[in-house]
Order: sequence, then structure tokens, then C-alpha cells
Amino acid sequence: MTFSDKRVAEAVNTSFVAAWVNRGPGFQNLDFHTESWIFQGDLEAYPTKNICTFFLTPQGKVFYYVAGSYSPEMFLRVLDTATGLRGALFDASMKEMGGDVSKVHLSKAEEFDGLHEAAKEAAQSPDEWKKLFRPLKTPTFYRGMKHKHTQRCANSLAEGYEYFAQLHRAMAAWTELPVLESVRYTYLYGNEFSEETADAKRIERLDPSKEPPKPLPPPPPKTTKVAAKGGKDAFGLGLPGLNLGPLQPE
Repeated sequence: MTFSDKRVAEAVNTSFVAAWVNRGPGFQNLDFHTESWIFQGDLEAYPTKNICTFFLTPQGKVFYYVAGSYSPEMFLRVLDTATGLRGALFDASMKEMGGDVSKVHLSKAEEFDGLHEAAKEAAQSPDEWKKLFRPLKTPTFYRGMKHKHTQRCANSLAEGYEYFAQLHRAMAAWTELPVLESVRYTYLYGNEFSEETADAKRIERLDPSKEPPKPLPPPPPKTTKVAAKGGKDAFGLGLPGLNLGPLQPE
């Protein structure tokens, strides 16, 4: 529902290359019951471990990520953050400039701390929570469903801001950018909801006080055989995936 939004599709297609990678054999994040539940109840922010969006350099290093499902308005904020981090950390050719990564992340953590407290306080009032959604252009219709904001949505928004603050504090401890494989199964998430198959590798709960492990460098570029038709190793990282091409809004 987020990537079908025209604004999100345009932002992704303009600044990023979209690709999908399954965590385990047979995993399909296509459950309409789950989608409808999130859309009608936790549309703004649902920082579950079920899904994670990674932002990578061409060399496969992770410079930002967020776990969970977000409304188009919230995901646009995620994309703005990723774009800002890219500008602060890299030159035009994506070469690391050696900037103060910790300072950037701590500043973002402070920003989201403030938004979390404001949203949390507003969510407790029978009327104040409504003000949170006045500037948000969140769609209210998706695949025949209608979404109506409630106080539960306000709590969802507060939960998302709290997760973003925790995430930036954890990233402030990084002394170097990790490769994808070192955080692919250890990323920071908010709640335990998952659609993982029984034989999928489990996501471990990250200790924010510790840096991600430093594995061996990724293998050289190669094509990987995958079950999905048209699938390929989109970034040459040895990971089965599917290059989505330009996103197509509904």
C-alpha cells in the first residue's frame, strides 16, 4: 500500500534503485488479511521485524535502514532522512567523505525524541490527537478498504517516532558502515510480529549498545539462481533477489 502511492513511487524511482530480497525459502509477504489489519489499525507506523528496508551504497554498505511498515507520509520522511544521510556521508560519486556520522544520528534521535513525546501526549487526549493528522496527507482508501483515523493511529505514530529515535541512537555507535549481511538478521525493530517460514533464518534482537559484527567482505559480483521468475542478484552481493525496476503507482 505504501509503494503504490504516487509520491512514494516517484521519490524512490528518482533517487534509488528498488530491489526485493527474501529472508528465507518460500517467504511471501502477500497476506491480504495482514495488510488490511495494518491499513485499518496501524497505518502510520508499525515497526515490526517482519520487513526491513535497507539503504545501500553501490558497494553494498548499509548507511541507513528502517524495520516495519509505514504510511506513505511516514515513509516519505524515511526517504528524506536517507537522502539527507547520503548527502552528509558521501560525495556525488558515493565516496565516503569521513563526516561525523555520530553527530548526524544523535541530532536525528533528538528530533524524533521530541516528536515522540508530542505524539504520545496528544494520543492521550480525546481531542488533541486529531491535530497530529492535519498536516499528514495519508490516503484513506486502499484496495476497497477505507481507513478512519482514531486514537490508536496516534499511538501508532508515537511508536514510530520512538523507534526512529532508538534507531538513530544505535547507528550513532557505528564506527564504520556495515555490509548488508552483518545487519540483515540483526537489525533493530520494534515489535515481534513476523510471517517468517519455519525454515527461515531468524532475526536476532539487536543490542543497541553494540556495533554490528564485521563479517568478511561480500563476494564478487555474480548472478544467483533463485526461484522467482526473473529474479537475480540485483546488487552483486551474493543475495537472491529481484530487481523491481521503477515502481508503478496505482
